[in-house]
Amino acid sequence: MIDLKERNGIKHNTIRSYRDILRRIVPSIDSMKLGDIRPQHLNKLYKALQSLDERLSGAKAVSKETLLECIKGSGMTREALSKAAEVSHTTVTQACRGAAVSVEKAALIAKALGEQVENLFTLTHVQRPFSNKTVLEHHRFIHAVLDQAEREMLVPYNAAARASPPSVERKPPEYFQPEQIAAILEALEEEPEKWRVITHLLIVTGCRRGEIAALKWQKVDLERGRLEISANL
Repeated sequence: MIDLKERNGIKHNTIRSYRDILRRIVPSIDSMKLGDIRPQHLNKLYKALQSLDERLSGAKAVSKETLLECIKGSGMTREALSKAAEVSHTTVTQACRGAAVSVEKAALIAKALGEQVENLFTLTHVQRPFSNKTVLEHHRFIHAVLDQAEREMLVPYNAAARASPPSVERKPPEYFQPEQIAAILEALEEEPEKWRVITHLLIVTGCRRGEIAALKWQKVDLERGRLEISANL
C-alpha cells in the first residue's frame, strides 16, 4: 500500500511516517496472516503502544555557549548562516536562544561553521509514551491497509473497522488576536524581507506553510491581488 501511495505522488514526509508506523506494528502482527487478524489483536496492539514499555524516542540538540562564540568568530550574520547551513532563519535564531532543535539541523549549522555538532550542541534523548493521537494514526494506517486487502478479497472483512482505537479529544481551534498579530508584525520589522513576506501571507491568507512555500510567481496575480494555491510541500 505504501508503494501505491508513493506512486500516486504522496508527499515524502507522509511516506516516511507510514514506514515508521509499519516498523512499529510489524513485530506485533508480522507472524499472522492478514486473514487471521481480528479486532482483539488490534486492540491489544493499541494498548501496547500506549503502555510505558512502548516509547517514542527522539533526539534534540540544545546549543552551548560555544555556538554564539563560533558564530561571532566566523563573522557571519544569522541570515548568512541560515543560507550556508540550508536551514531556516528561525531555526538559527532558536538555536542561538538555547531552544531545542533537531539533531539534523544542529549538524547542518555546525557543518556550516566548520565544527563538530558535539562541540556546539548538547544532544539530549527524549522519551515519552505514545499519545492517543499517535495510536490513532497507527489505527488509520492499519485500517487503510486492511481496507485495500478487503477490496482485493485477501481478507473476509476489515478487522480495523471493528476494533476500538483510543479516542482523541477535539480541541477548539485557536486564533491570533489583533494585538498578537500586531506584536508579530512589529517583531518582523527587523527581519529579512523574505520572512516578512512569508509571515504576512500566512496571516492574511490563512494558508498552510507548505502551500506558501510551494507558491510560484506564475500563480501570483499582482494586478488583481490574487494568489492561486495549487500545491503543497
